[in-house]
Amino acid sequence: MAQIGKVDSIKNDNIFVKVIREEACAHCKMCTTGINEGKECIIEAVNKCNAKVGDVVEIDVQPNYFLRATAIMYGIPLIVLFLAIGISLGVLESKGVAAAEVISAFIGVFFTAIVYLAINKREKNNKNDKYLPIAVSKVNE
Repeated sequence: MAQIGKVDSIKNDNIFVKVIREEACAHCKMCTTGINEGKECIIEAVNKCNAKVGDVVEIDVQPNYFLRATAIMYGIPLIVLFLAIGISLGVLESKGVAAAEVISAFIGVFFTAIVYLAINKREKNNKNDKYLPIAVSKVNE
């Protein structure tokens, strides 16, 4: 999905573009500010067109990147939850532990929290530009 916006600021190789949030954007959560249709929001984008502050640029938001990032952030912890519950339940029942289901639930939640925090920390430490929108070209006003 392409969108037009004005470069608000620059940080390293990325630009922060001020755009008008549209109805189609409501589900994406890419904007850092602005929550309603018609409101301005700021989107961080990779600066592939050498834009400067004040330039009007076209940014391309790749929906498959957003879906991939969502799958990593929520899919992996969900898989860990099911695996931890299943494995711990099998082990605890084979040992004859009385409250195996309850203990397995806590073990599943514990491992899910660890994986979620690890993914979150990794994302904050190495901000992955491949999941960011790309400023593809400057636009004449």
